[in-house]
This record gives sequence, structure tokens and C-alpha cells, in this order.
Amino acid sequence: MRKEPRLFQLLSQAQRAVTQAAERDCVARLGATPAQLALLYALEGKSPVAMAVVGRALDLSPAALSGLADRCERAGLVERRPSQRDARSTELLATERGRALRDESYPLLAELNAGLVVGLDASERAAAAKFLTGLIERFGKAKGE
Repeated sequence: MRKEPRLFQLLSQAQRAVTQAAERDCVARLGATPAQLALLYALEGKSPVAMAVVGRALDLSPAALSGLADRCERAGLVERRPSQRDARSTELLATERGRALRDESYPLLAELNAGLVVGLDASERAAAAKFLTGLIERFGKAKGE
């Protein structure tokens, strides 16, 4: 009997390996985690942004986003402020330091992305992107994510 590839296990192991490598590189080179950078990317070009909007963009629960925002605020990367549109809501705004770090991170992000496809030709990269996008569409919490 032929065994099918253990795709679930392989995907899980690949995700962990890539995440750990990105964490090491980001912290070593920028002093920030990939999660902190993701928050800064979510704020790019839009200031300020409601925390609920950021949470949906990053697929984080309110508690997880609050913890991330706390860490970013302590690092001087973001500011929190009450929404001017809805007094019950809090908004996030990248600080000058946060914007500078985000801009400084782009070359590293390009390197990390390039490292994911080393050894793949254009058709293999397209197939990998199609496969991963398909997984997100099929298993995402809500259609259209």
C-alpha cells in the first residue's frame, strides 16, 4: 500500500521552521518581531486605524492584538488613542520610530520572501502560491479572507 504524502504534517513543520527563521532574522537585524512588523504594515498608509480593523487584517483575537499593541507601544512603535468617530473604540497610529522601522524592514522582508522560493522556477512558484492561496480560501474562518 502506497502512503500519501503527509501534507498536513509537512505544512505544519514548514510553517514552524519559516516562522522561527523569520523571528531570528527580524530580531537580530531589526530588534523587532515579525508580529510587530506585521502590525506596522497594517498601519501603513492609513492613520490612525481602529484596533478592530487591525485585528481582522492580522487575523488576531482582541486579546492577542491588545498584547501585541502593548508590546509595540512599549517599544515606541505605535500610539493608542481614543477614536474620534466612536468613543468606544481605540485606534492605533504608527510613531515616527515605527514608520522608520517599517521602512527599514522592507529589504529584509524581500530577502525572506526570496528565500522561500530558492530553487523554484516561475511555474513552481505560481503553483506554490496557488496551493497556499487555495488553502487559505478553503480553510479560512470566513469566505473572502
